[in-house]
Amino acid sequence: ELIIVDKELISSIRWNKQLGAKLKTMRGKESIQSLATRAGCVYQLIQHLERGEYPNSSQRNTPPSISMEKLEGICGALNT
Repeated sequence: ELIIVDKELISSIRWNKQLGAKLKTMRGKESIQSLATRAGCVYQLIQHLERGEYPNSSQRNTPPSISMEKLEGICGALNT
């Protein structure tokens, strides 16, 4: 089902292992460090996301999610 929502209304996206696998595929042979640098984040974030997790999500007792700002940075670096 397609739902169109103004992205300004979205603060975060739930993350899972399927999205992590997709991110890893999209990164291809580029190093995690290189992607992180271009995306404006730390390489540990990319590592966690590719595993389908998000840092500190277990401490918050909530499902893993990523902020739109960070996701846009990664997508921009991947030209997606």
